[in-house]
Amino acid sequence: MFIKLLPLVVALCACFGSSYSSARDQKKTLKYSDSPKWENFIPHSSKEQVQRFFAIGDFGDYKSKENIDAMTDIMNKLAAKDQYDFITTMGDNFYPNGIESMNDLDLPDKIMSFFQKGNIRNLKMFPTLGNHDCFSDYYNQVLYSDYNKQWEMESDYYELKYNLKDDPSKYLVMLMTNTCLLACNTAFKLEPGENGSGCDEMNVDIGNESVQIHYQWLENKLKKYSKDPDVAWLGVVGHHPPILEASLKNDMLPLLQKYKVDFFLAGHKHQFEYANIDYDEEIRFPGKDRGPVLKDCKKKKVKEIINTESREQYFVKGKELHQFMIGGSGRKMKNICPYKDQDGHVYIQNAQKNGLATIEVDSKNFNVKYHNDGDLSHFYSVTISSE
Repeated sequence: MFIKLLPLVVALCACFGSSYSSARDQKKTLKYSDSPKWENFIPHSSKEQVQRFFAIGDFGDYKSKENIDAMTDIMNKLAAKDQYDFITTMGDNFYPNGIESMNDLDLPDKIMSFFQKGNIRNLKMFPTLGNHDCFSDYYNQVLYSDYNKQWEMESDYYELKYNLKDDPSKYLVMLMTNTCLLACNTAFKLEPGENGSGCDEMNVDIGNESVQIHYQWLENKLKKYSKDPDVAWLGVVGHHPPILEASLKNDMLPLLQKYKVDFFLAGHKHQFEYANIDYDEEIRFPGKDRGPVLKDCKKKKVKEIINTESREQYFVKGKELHQFMIGGSGRKMKNICPYKDQDGHVYIQNAQKNGLATIEVDSKNFNVKYHNDGDLSHFYSVTISSE
């Protein structure tokens, strides 16, 4: 028997001006100001006083299906132990080119079959888009919601807002963004050795109308919720990490700092990382992702760099933007060396093996744990507290 909790409300917004039109022509296009509400999602009933969910990124590479299988095994075991309410993704849901055609859903169906394990099969999945998802018509992933009962993506960007269990008068708000658009307000910088323009590959004209509408939507939402005393936690979810990516440091990061966003969940780099940046801290490396090499550790095949004595970190809310990079959920992990300086403060980088993050929230505490082992232990934990 399920006890109905206060409903999750999802406000939706579609973008305009994409290079593609075939998929989105099949559904009504919504302006950001329409803000329809969706109230058919009921989290698992639980006597616990925390909201709990999974965060995964860069997972949908069927060539690495053994990694997806191991990662979802961990999820399934964790969900047998504790109640989980839903799953969020940090993008790159389907490699190499997203969902290329709605007439051939074999690839997304294969990827989603791994989430049919007993304890997670009924968890709704709320996705964001990664750059690989934008190599074809990304609106196909919105349409995929009609074909898969777990997949819940009503637009290419939208908001999640729900009451917290320990104090239903307080909310967690997460703005689920399309960083394929947000990364293309100014020239998108690719790492050395890559060819072509990142925005061209993602089929986005730099600074076009779709980009401007999305930035307007984002700032309007941040302005609204940063002033709302009932919002206990304000977060943004997207693929590209704003403390690291050159174009987002120029355009998006200042908004996150201005409105004192609590956290950003990101992927893109195929590793796990926790970093933060003070709200008033200036960018040291404008126009590029990273600075000079700090440790040339490539020959030693270093898989983890940790800059703290403890693997349990605690912070007081209201001082920093906390960035949680969760880019190692399926795709082959990338080397973290040579280890370069970067903006903000890096606490850990880890590329040992694939995994995920679990997030627990109540009205006073926001906790993220990184997992990559079947014994259910975590290798790093960050808690932000308002007390």
